[in-house]
Amino acid sequence: RIQGRKIEVAPDSLNKLAGKFDLVVDAGELANIGFAMDLAKFRWDALAKPDELLKVIASSLALLKPGGHLLSMIDGDPQEFLVSFFTAFPGQAREHSRDTITNSCLLEFRVTAASTECLQEVLDREVNDERSHRRYANLLQSVLSKSRCSTTLKVLDVGGGDGHMAEWWLDMGCEVSLLEVDATCAQAAEERLGKSRVALHDGFSAWPYADGFFDICLLLFVLHHIASEEVVRQTLSEAARVSRQVLVMEDQPRSAATQGLCRLAVAVTAEHFRPFGQDPAQYMRNIRSDPLWRSLFAGA
Repeated sequence: RIQGRKIEVAPDSLNKLAGKFDLVVDAGELANIGFAMDLAKFRWDALAKPDELLKVIASSLALLKPGGHLLSMIDGDPQEFLVSFFTAFPGQAREHSRDTITNSCLLEFRVTAASTECLQEVLDREVNDERSHRRYANLLQSVLSKSRCSTTLKVLDVGGGDGHMAEWWLDMGCEVSLLEVDATCAQAAEERLGKSRVALHDGFSAWPYADGFFDICLLLFVLHHIASEEVVRQTLSEAARVSRQVLVMEDQPRSAATQGLCRLAVAVTAEHFRPFGQDPAQYMRNIRSDPLWRSLFAGA
């Protein structure tokens, strides 16, 4: 309703009503496209369509005036994960009428900024940058910048896949090499970076580089895919041999902020092994705690 009048608007004309409303109610559109999550019943709907869900929420928020409210039913477990789709945008969320039996509640989201530019910034961050691993690259770029010396920084990206992140180090002016055990990924990296920068490795023998050849060796979400702890130690030793500094990034799902998010993070981490042909029951043992990682690093 606008000024007490009921109007009907075609979906493709909603942009004409941007910033017109004090209250928008989600009458089931989010649920219809998969806004659901239930770990106990192995329902992962919301994980499959994050882009679409965020865009629908953004289009609803765009209808609101600053300070306006969006109401939506949250149905699933963990609820905090579903709520995070809303809190990715600028505003405050408040839950009403929580039902602990059905894991549902009415969510009220008060938007503080709903301009097209603001909403698009959130979509870029949560969709485009996330898919490209840009947030990891931004963190590493700050570390690489601090490590830069007077000459060109030599970087080795171990297990760098198709080289899409290594390409960013090249753009920074680094001299980049990539070591990969998967032949298909190595070929893709060669096409992206050039054949001279990529080496295909058997995963066991000594790396084809001289001692101290690189300034920095990157091991980004690689070590937990190595089945044998002996090979993990060998990988760390080789990294320390060929470079002055080793930077490691690893998943820590058990460090999530809440119990619900922890259960979700552990479940997602377990499932991510399957595309690599790795049994989660075996490989989840490689998701080590910080003290265990530090002991392995010290031994290298």
